[in-house]
Parts: sequence; C-alpha cells; structure tokens
Amino acid sequence: MDSPKDHLQAEKELINLLLRHKNAVADWVDSNLVSTCFDSSFRHVLRAIEDAFEDDVLLTRRSYLSFLEKYKFSKQEAIAEEMVYNGIHMLNAKLDDYPMLKEKILDSYLFRSSVEHLRKFSPTREKKGNLFAITQLSEQLQDLLAGSDVSRKKVFFGSVEDHASDFYQDLLDIRSGKVKDADPLICNIKEIDYAMTVGFAPGTLTLLCGDVGSYKTTSMLNIGLNVWKVQKKNVLFVPLEMSLQEMYQKLISRETRIPFDKIVRPKSLTDDEMKKLKDEQESWRELSHKFFIMEEAERTKVSVIRRQIEKHLDQFKPDLVVIDYIANLIPDSQRKDRNDLEIGDMLKDLRQMGKKHGFGILSAAQLGREALKRIRRQEGDKVIAYSEDLRGSHEYSADADFVFALLPDPQQPDSLLHLVVVKSRFGKKVFQDGRKKAALEVRPEISLIKSREDILLNVDTNEILQKTQDDTLDFDIGKSDSKEEVVAQDNMFDA
Repeated sequence: MDSPKDHLQAEKELINLLLRHKNAVADWVDSNLVSTCFDSSFRHVLRAIEDAFEDDVLLTRRSYLSFLEKYKFSKQEAIAEEMVYNGIHMLNAKLDDYPMLKEKILDSYLFRSSVEHLRKFSPTREKKGNLFAITQLSEQLQDLLAGSDVSRKKVFFGSVEDHASDFYQDLLDIRSGKVKDADPLICNIKEIDYAMTVGFAPGTLTLLCGDVGSYKTTSMLNIGLNVWKVQKKNVLFVPLEMSLQEMYQKLISRETRIPFDKIVRPKSLTDDEMKKLKDEQESWRELSHKFFIMEEAERTKVSVIRRQIEKHLDQFKPDLVVIDYIANLIPDSQRKDRNDLEIGDMLKDLRQMGKKHGFGILSAAQLGREALKRIRRQEGDKVIAYSEDLRGSHEYSADADFVFALLPDPQQPDSLLHLVVVKSRFGKKVFQDGRKKAALEVRPEISLIKSREDILLNVDTNEILQKTQDDTLDFDIGKSDSKEEVVAQDNMFDA
C-alpha cells in the first residue's frame, strides 16, 4: 500500500488536472470519487472547483480567493487555503494519468476507511457485544462498497429461466399477503392515474404538453401537491420559470383556496384568511413527508440539478421530482445544430437519475402552432398530427413514458381543460368507457385542477379542435416519423 505521502501526492496531481481541464472536472463530478475521498485539507478547493464548473468555467486563483471571501473565511484561513491552492497549481500533472490517479485515490480511500472501521470494532464489541459490533461493521463495509460504485460495475447475465421461478414466487407471496405489494405512486387525478398503470414509477418520465397558457405549471403543481398530501410521499419541485416566492404563493393559494391575487396583496386579506394561512402552514409541521422547492437559475444544466439532488439526497429523498420545465434547461453536451439530440441527452439524463435514486420525473413541453393550422383544414372523424408538431424535438416522444396533451376549452378556457393521452408506454391510451379524452375542472384563481370526468360524454372532439386556438400534437408512437405511415390506431383524437 502506498504511503500517506504517496496518496497525498496523487490527490494533488488529480486536483491539478481539475484546475486545468474542464473535461476532467466533468468526469470527476459525475464519478463516485466524492470530496470525502480526499484529504480534508483539499475539501475547500474541491468545493470551489465544483462551484466554478456549475458556472461552466475553471477555477482560477482569483476566483478561489473570491470563493473564500464569499464563505467568510478568516484572513488566516484564507492565507492557508491560498498556499494549498498555489502548491497544487504549480504542479504539471499529465492528463493521460487522470484515470490512474482517480483509481489510486479511490483505492487508498477504501483501504484507509476499512482499517478505521476495523480499528473501532474491538472497542465497540467490548461495550455493546459481539452481535452489535459485527452487524455494525458489516453495514459500514457494505456502505463503503456501495459508495465506491464497485458493485455497479458488474454486469448481470441470465436467462429468463433464471428469473422465472423468483418472479412467480413473488407473485404468490403478494397474492397470499406474505409480502406487501408496493402500490403505484399515483397523483389522485383519476383520469391521469387510470392511463398510467404503473404510476410515477422510479425512472419514468411523464410530460404534460400544451401551448402557452394551457396550465402546464398549475397541473404539475397539483400533481406534486397530491402526491405529497394524499399519497404522503416526498416531492421535489424545481421551478425554472417562477421564483420560489411566486411558486410558494401559488402553492398556499391552492391549499387554502384563498385567491392568488389576494395573497400577493396582503392588505386585502381578512383576519379569517390570515388565520387559515397560518393554520395551513402549521399543519405541515406534523407531516413526516416533505414538499421541497429548489430554486435554481432559469437557465441551468441537468448536471447542476443532478448534483444538487445527489448532494442533498439525505434531505430530499424524493419520490417524485417535478421540473418546470425542460425547455428552460441547458444541455450538458452542446451538439452543433442538433438541438433535438441535446434534448434527448437531457431526457435520458433525467431518467437515469430517477432510476439511480428511486424517483419518477414529471416535466412539460410546448406545442408548435403550425399543427393547428393543418388540423383545421382536415375533415372527417379522424384528426392526425405528428411528432414534429411538438416544438423542439421528436426526442420528447422517444424518451417519455407518458405524454398528456392539455387543451383549454375554447369556450370555457378558465374553467375547463381537455386532457388527451398521447403516449402511455405501460398503460392505456384511452380513459374509462373508451373515451379518447377527459375533462378537468380548472380554477386558475386558486391554482386548482381536479377531475371532472362526466362533462364530455356527449361532446364531439372534432368540434372542439376546430374551435380551439390551442395547439395539438401526436408524439409518433409508431415506428416511423413519416406522415404516410401513421396508422389509424395512433390517432389520439378519434371521435
């Protein structure tokens, strides 16, 4: 095993590469080599490197001094940190050594941590007994192994026969009550829940699509609040268009049914309304599940959101992450003249993040306007639209598991919202009774959206579409983007 001097030198050389090569920083922030794997004397410079990378720049001596000033280091501490930075900066490590250095640092960290856990084993055994000490040591080593990412590097191969017996036994255990079945995560808007057979399962991506003013944000907020309040699950809401204050005002308006325009003008609130606001907020203290709002800059990267979630995972532990919305994110890898591929990269990153940490993802996208012009010219009972009708990219349809179109009613835009299943990878493309669309009640003054399933039983779909001034789309659920190859069953607006 390397001496302490050797592993400190390896850490310095790797940090030197992080000061000079942005691609090395990008790899490091996404790796399992967290700052705790390094000597404590390097923790602050590593944090500063990460902060600089979130602004898409490398850390410099000047920006590091600004970092130290921002976080109120004393003059003496700042001088010591500057000396650490200078000592690392003067090195000239080779980029080709980066993989070797990363592996060496991780290996050294695992060895040192294991030795430390073993050192504490005997004192723990003497105080609390063999069983407690062995159990604790086992858990510590398992956590260490999981954190090293070693287990995730192993690839599993097996035939279906290998899986069959376990799968069938699981079904028997659930049916007999021996094992409790995990209920799907639903949002208590029954039209959406009916179409989403598996609910907001970990790693799934659900998109709500509509034109400007089609209640995308309000719908996502209602879904998030229902998951929090009714399903008693943790929700993380990332508003990229509204400030934290504005989003909170919409939230509290919905929960108390006090109009938003009164909440933003406190002098107009009555004493009873003030009491209702106070009581509602105090009731949240009794809840074990949480609703988090993470305020980020409007134009931020998926990688920034991912790192923030992972950095605070013990605090968030989200079951559902809502991002309002994808168009406001900056792709992590710029592909010249291929915005569609950049969007695809973002969606895949979001889904992978959900699979890794066990949460579903809900977001939104906009519709293009040319679709409506074409639809108005179409006649008959069939209305066909295509994946290119979505503003930005056909990658939305390829990566999303569930897609719903939101269409405000042209005659009652402030009280009625039409909901259409565009894509349902695991569920249904129709609502109950075989209907192609459902109706939701909208109360925009209190940011409330809820079921109103009986209102459209006898309403003609084409009549609504010909009158509406909102866009529509089809996410090309079939294999081809060709308009000639779109089959009748992919038509989302059958009469």
